[in-house]
Amino acid sequence: IAGSGPLINNGTMTFTGGNSTISSPVENKAGNTLEVRGNVAVFQGAVVNRGNFKTTAANVVFQSLVSNAGTFYSDPSLQDFQAGFHNIDNNDGTPGFITTDPDEGIDRFRTGADFHISTANFELWNTTGARLEFYKGPGNTTGVHSLIYAGLDYGLASDSNGYLGFQKNLSWAEVLIETGNILATGTEDGRALYTEKLIFGSTNLADILAQVENFSGDLKIYYDPADNPYLQEQTFLFGEGEGYIAPVPEPSAMLLAGIGAIALSFRRRRQA
Repeated sequence: IAGSGPLINNGTMTFTGGNSTISSPVENKAGNTLEVRGNVAVFQGAVVNRGNFKTTAANVVFQSLVSNAGTFYSDPSLQDFQAGFHNIDNNDGTPGFITTDPDEGIDRFRTGADFHISTANFELWNTTGARLEFYKGPGNTTGVHSLIYAGLDYGLASDSNGYLGFQKNLSWAEVLIETGNILATGTEDGRALYTEKLIFGSTNLADILAQVENFSGDLKIYYDPADNPYLQEQTFLFGEGEGYIAPVPEPSAMLLAGIGAIALSFRRRRQA
């Protein structure tokens, strides 16, 4: 589908029955629905969603930035944000959100560039059955991703339903950070990303430590040690800023015991 101007959806639009390539920029207006169902779709231009954008058993590639101010519903599908994804406020001030159905299978959200969730609808956001993946997109030769995340840092606080960080707090089932990828997180205090499973390209602790040493910012990333035995309940400090990766629950040992010499040297550099 090509045109001289943007493709604006003011009703219901469905791409199905075969592969689709949409070359024009796309705007899905508030109150309207755009769905990709059961096929491969490539959006070459920028996409702005203010309504309902649904992917159903689909493989969707976005070659330009996606700005979401409405509902982005994956059921289940793979979406590849090659140029990044920004969650923004709609015209009425309400923030957009991502939602999935955990009972329908894993949904994959791949980002080759930035991932900005500076605002979000905490009540309606649901990625407890989804995976967030960081990889080097076509234009991202350095592997650096700007990661801005609005999740709240509850640390180890819990109630009768479990840890607060996993309850209506923009948490994920899985987060994958491929080898060679670097997170440059925000500097706002009190922000965190919680994930049940945290996956790196390597399972070697020395390799992971070296990779995280290139991370920056103040974001806290928490993982469930029961789902990540290879991380050995360890905490990894970012090379710059106050950010770190830590288990929930967090053990008393804060740094890597298995490669203590490397970790101790790293800690001394941080304290210098």
